[in-house]
Amino acid sequence: MPHPNSLCLLATVKDERPSLLEWIARHKKIGLEHCVVASKHCSDGTDKMLDRLQAVGVLRHIDKTPPYRTDIQVEAHEIARRCPEVANSEWIMLLDADELLDIHKSEGKVANLVGFHAADTEAIVFN
Repeated sequence: MPHPNSLCLLATVKDERPSLLEWIARHKKIGLEHCVVASKHCSDGTDKMLDRLQAVGVLRHIDKTPPYRTDIQVEAHEIARRCPEVANSEWIMLLDADELLDIHKSEGKVANLVGFHAADTEAIVFN
C-alpha cells in the first residue's frame, strides 16, 4: 500500500516495448515511487512486459483492450483513480512514454522540484 504524500507516475502506452524499461527506471530513479501504466491494444508485447513488471512489483498495469467506452486515456485515468498508488499519492504525474522528465534543481529529484513550490500549489505544468 502506497504511503500518503507519495509520488506517482500515470501513463497510457501502446507499442512502447523498446524504450519502456529505460523510461520506467529513469522516473523511478528521480523519485516517482509508483507507476500505473495503462496499455491499449499492443501488438509488440508491451502489454506482456507490463504484466511481468506488475507480477514482480515494479508497477501496476491496467490492460485496456477494445472496445473503449470513451477515449483510452480518459478511461484509463478513471480506472487509475481507484488504484491505491494513485488514490494515496499527493502528486501524480501524467506523462507519455516518449517523454522524460529532466530536473535541473538540487539533486534532480521530483521531491526537490515540488518542494520549490508553495504548499497550496495544485499543479505544475511542463513543456
